[in-house]
Amino acid sequence: MNATDDTQNGSNGNELNVLVAALGLTGNSRYVPNVEALADRAEKAIKSIAGINGRRVDTVVVRENYELCQVLQDRMEGEALPDVQYYGIDWRRLLDDTDETDSEGNVLAKGVMQEDEKPVGQLMAEAHEDVDADGFNLHDREDREEIDYDLLSQDRINRAKARARGKTDERLYNDYFDSVPTVSEAIFLNDGTNRGIAAVEAARGINPFVKYPSECSGSVLEVSCNKDGDQIIDWARYLLETGKVEADELTEAQETHLRETYSVEDLEYMGLSVEADEEAKEPAVEPDAMPDRDEVTAAEAEAVVGQPVSGD
Repeated sequence: MNATDDTQNGSNGNELNVLVAALGLTGNSRYVPNVEALADRAEKAIKSIAGINGRRVDTVVVRENYELCQVLQDRMEGEALPDVQYYGIDWRRLLDDTDETDSEGNVLAKGVMQEDEKPVGQLMAEAHEDVDADGFNLHDREDREEIDYDLLSQDRINRAKARARGKTDERLYNDYFDSVPTVSEAIFLNDGTNRGIAAVEAARGINPFVKYPSECSGSVLEVSCNKDGDQIIDWARYLLETGKVEADELTEAQETHLRETYSVEDLEYMGLSVEADEEAKEPAVEPDAMPDRDEVTAAEAEAVVGQPVSGD
C-alpha cells in the first residue's frame, strides 16, 4: 500500500503507527548513495518499536526521503507487514505565510514571510511581465512550478522548509487531522550532526510553527547513520558541493570513490577535473547535475510526485 491509498483513519483506534523522519543529510537522497543501508537502519528501528510495544506495527509514515519510502514499501509488501506511506507538506505553499499573532501582537506561531519581504506573486509580477500578482496562487501546483527562486532569499526558503516540517509533524502527532494517520511513535534517522534537532523537539511538544503543539505520545528513537564504518552518507560529495573543502583536499580514496561512482556532469559540478578518457566512460549512476540554485530548489520541491499535500 502507498501514499495514494485510503488514509482516512484519523486517530486510528488502537493501531500502532510510526513516523520515520530522515533528518539532515539522511533526508537528501543526493547524499545517500546507499539508500538500502539507510532502509536497513529504519527497518531495524521499526522492529525495535514493535518489540517495545509487544505487537506489530500497523503503519509507517516516512517524512523527507521519498526514495527511502519506496524501498521500505518494496520490503514490506504483504498483509502481515506494515503499510508504508509518505507524507509531507510542500514548503512552497507556505512562502507567504506570516507570523500568527494574538490581539496584542504576541507571536503564537512562527511564519515565513518577514515584514520587509514581498509576497511571491508580487515578486514574480515585478520580474516577469506575463505574471499577474493577484492571480498568482501558491496553492496552485502549476503556479508553484513557475516560481523564480532567484527572487527569494535562502533564509526565506529555509524558513518555509522548517515551517512545513513543523506543520507536517503536528498533523501526524495530533489525532484531529483525519486525512493522515496519527502516529504514536517516532524514529529519527540522523547524520551524526545536530541538523534536524527541531524534529526531536517537536516530538517533545516544542514546535514554534503551531499554536498548540502536540507531542509524540510513545517511544522516540534517535538512530545515527554516521557511525564508524558506515557508508550511508557521501560526505565527500556534500563537502565539495557546499564548498567546505576543495578538490585538492580530498584523500586519494575519496577521490577514487567519487570518480568510480558519479557521472562526468556530477564530477564537474563538484569541481573535479575530468580527463578525456573519463568523458568517454559510462557513469556508474545516472547523471544528476545541479547547474544552479534555481534548478536545485525546483528539484527539491518536486522530489515527491503525487505526495499528499495538505491545504492550509
